[in-house]
Amino acid sequence: MDAQMQMRLPLFNGESHELWSIKMRTLLMARDLWDIVENGVSEENTNQSLEESAKRQKYLRIKDMTALHMLQMSVTDSVFLRIARATSSKQAWEILKADFGETKNIQCEKMVDLIREYNLMVMENEDRFHEFIEKYMEVVNRAKFYGHKIPDRDLMRRLFRNLPPVKVELR
Repeated sequence: MDAQMQMRLPLFNGESHELWSIKMRTLLMARDLWDIVENGVSEENTNQSLEESAKRQKYLRIKDMTALHMLQMSVTDSVFLRIARATSSKQAWEILKADFGETKNIQCEKMVDLIREYNLMVMENEDRFHEFIEKYMEVVNRAKFYGHKIPDRDLMRRLFRNLPPVKVELR
């Protein structure tokens, strides 16, 4: 495989920050940039010579600017305006997280809403089976994303209970 393979950056438009941040974190890890985004560029007090220390700082600064550039390129113009003045990738990431990220309270609220939606799902007679299954599995997968594991046995039991009764004509 080509080492310089072009990867398309996930585009963040202000919605679904959690999903975008997972994709970006993985991409930044693959490029060996996540440590810079997460921890920033720190002044290291090591036993290196002044010249070695300057080279190391320059190397880390280039990594930081590469990560910042990737973050800037992975957002729409309206979102970019929020991070335009960020001078480091860590600062840009923290701004996006503060402005769009989900707090524990928001995650809990979403989980409660998903559980309510899951418990109220019923297939109506006019619904198509495959469409109902898609909606059902979307709710289940979103619940898993937020950390709520529904045992397979419960999934199947609830699924069959929520299907409309089958009408069988006797001849």
